[in-house]
Amino acid sequence: MLGQVRDNIAVLMVMALAGGLLQGQTSATCPEGPPSSFLSRHGTQLSLEGEPFTQVGFNKPDLLAYFRSGRNSDVLQVRQLLGELRRRGFRVLRVELFPPGPGELEEQFLSDPARHQAYLDGIDGMLQECEDHGMLLVCSLMSLDAWADLGHHSLSEAVQNPQSPGRQKGEQFIRELVTRYQRRSIIAAWEIGPQYNLAVDLQALPGPLEAREAGANWQHLHPAPIVRDSRNNITSDQLAQFVAQLAGLIRSIDPNHLISAGHAAPRREAMHLLEACRHGQAPQWHDDTLAQQTRYLELIHPDPVDWVSISHFEMTPTRLALLKSAADELGKPLLISRIGLPEPWIKPARYDEPAAVELVRCQGPVLRELKIPLTLYWRLADYSGESQGPDVAEHSLKLGATEKALDLLRQCNQGSPPLGAQP
Repeated sequence: MLGQVRDNIAVLMVMALAGGLLQGQTSATCPEGPPSSFLSRHGTQLSLEGEPFTQVGFNKPDLLAYFRSGRNSDVLQVRQLLGELRRRGFRVLRVELFPPGPGELEEQFLSDPARHQAYLDGIDGMLQECEDHGMLLVCSLMSLDAWADLGHHSLSEAVQNPQSPGRQKGEQFIRELVTRYQRRSIIAAWEIGPQYNLAVDLQALPGPLEAREAGANWQHLHPAPIVRDSRNNITSDQLAQFVAQLAGLIRSIDPNHLISAGHAAPRREAMHLLEACRHGQAPQWHDDTLAQQTRYLELIHPDPVDWVSISHFEMTPTRLALLKSAADELGKPLLISRIGLPEPWIKPARYDEPAAVELVRCQGPVLRELKIPLTLYWRLADYSGESQGPDVAEHSLKLGATEKALDLLRQCNQGSPPLGAQP
């Protein structure tokens, strides 16, 4: 399977490049940085401008919304936030370039030229503001459910059929953004999408995509008809092929930026679950060995994916050391794309609680000892969540409210190289 994945990448790269040229897509007018100004990978470590690069940063998934709101007050709020982050030595944010739901992507980007341009203007503004403050962005490109819902078919259809409507629309979105911003050194990496691997090998009758009660907002974000049943089940083998094809598309357009799959940490039983699918057996919930986990990470992070990405809320030193060892064996850096507090219903749920501060205090030495090059905490001041309930809003790091935790994270970055001049 790995050989097949690699063989297909070259074909996909040629096809993707041809598609971009035929559509006449060009990059946005922007400063073009020299090759050394892009974050790069050297073995299991990262470098910037010829120097080793290690950073602890944050997830800020709602950042683009501030620049799409049309309110100057939102931009001023972000400007103050970025300035304060820079003053404290934080340099990296993970953001999401896709809107909250596939319906909005269709409406705001794919169907209406005026709204399409406004969407791009919002991204332009976000990138420029972050560039002005010397930040780097890991840019996530597409949610998993969008591949299915954009085409009103199953996830399996999108993953396995490059000609399916959802796949075509999703690749159109990715192709245009990567083409437009391929020369922007403000972008640290392209992330294909968040945590796709949590949807694989489950063999669940309801399928892996979330089925919610139909409501006005839900129907707007996921317009009918949509599939929410076992037809959405996919395997890790299918996911690996899908990731290889999307990474090949990105690389065929953009040789400058690193590529991340965006995966979560694999389940402890990941290889057993995959083998059960391969042999038509019921799910096997048995812990993998280190060799099995390494083999699994290699499968779901095919070249040209540049690093092994994990989300890791259950951050025991033993578990993290195992994953770092596996990434080292594969010769790729380990990116922790989400770390921090567990789910909001598990205590502690607030970063200002003593137990949360102690958790952050214990994590820092482990990250330094293992030499994790990039760690992104979940999450920074997600004000958009305040309308969704207190759990979502409280489950955030916020300047002025969670200072003890933020100061511990600031200390993790001491000694890392600066990014340009202080604004």
